Amino acid sequence: SRLIVLQGGTVDNSNGTSDKNINVDATGNANCMIYNAGTIITNSIYLNQGAVIHNASTGIIKATTKIQFAGGAGMEDIINHGKIQAYEISSNGGGDHGTIYNGCLIQVTQTLAAARISVNENSAIEAPIISTNALYLRKNSIARATEKLKPSQSFSLYYIGKAGGKAFLAHPYQYSFD
Repeated sequence: SRLIVLQGGTVDNSNGTSDKNINVDATGNANCMIYNAGTIITNSIYLNQGAVIHNASTGIIKATTKIQFAGGAGMEDIINHGKIQAYEISSNGGGDHGTIYNGCLIQVTQTLAAARISVNENSAIEAPIISTNALYLRKNSIARATEKLKPSQSFSLYYIGKAGGKAFLAHPYQYSFD
């Protein structure tokens, strides 16, 4: 399954009644993806078995409930160069699945959970709760957890950039290991 939205195009699936409004299941097919250079408005996006979202620099994705990594046999990815707004980004495995590569802006209303989160140069992510196993920050990047940074037991924080570069991890003093 593929969904391709070209620049200037719009997919508005926000009136759907299914809990999986956009379901990209790559079972048996390694080329299943969403490519968005326009606007996607939906209740939810469900990624399974190695499916990928590629959001171009002109792309806007608004998910009113969730973007969910199913955590099947493959690793699901979100590659963002545009803007993503979601109520929640999560996985069936409680944050043990999925990788987010962010090159622009991701804003989440509740929990942002993924196995790995990479925030590229001049990019930002913001959520009340950020839950991850590994957080990669590059020069001039911002990761902001307004309520809690919830790292896994084996959490790793990496700064990838030239000496003297700056990145910002903003979080309350509260850590939670569940």
